[in-house]
Amino acid sequence: MPIQHKIVGDHDYVYSSCEGALTLDDFENQQLEFWSQPDLFGLNEIFDLKQADLSQLSYSDINTIVQNFSRKQVFDPHARLAIVMNTEQQQEKVSHFSTAKMFTVTSTRSTLIFNSEEEALAWIKDKH
Repeated sequence: MPIQHKIVGDHDYVYSSCEGALTLDDFENQQLEFWSQPDLFGLNEIFDLKQADLSQLSYSDINTIVQNFSRKQVFDPHARLAIVMNTEQQQEKVSHFSTAKMFTVTSTRSTLIFNSEEEALAWIKDKH
């Protein structure tokens, strides 16, 4: 199971991390199943991709992920998603994810990309 989730604090935010190759199936099953729990609606998320291999995700897969999450509406549009990554390959795929989100019909979480967990945490905890 490449994606691991941990609820931090008293439902302050979700810390998700990955190791190894991520596939469309990982997102379609694990992520969607996890975030479909009603008590998680509204939580911010730090998604740590520093140890992830995104080479098995095509740009078409990324579009599918964005479309499916948009249709399911499992995220509060006022919540924040902070993606932490550190390689060029990750940058290309994550940038495509952010661009694809801009073209969805429904509102989605605000998303920013960071190089460190500290920066990501400061942003998701900032109430402004």
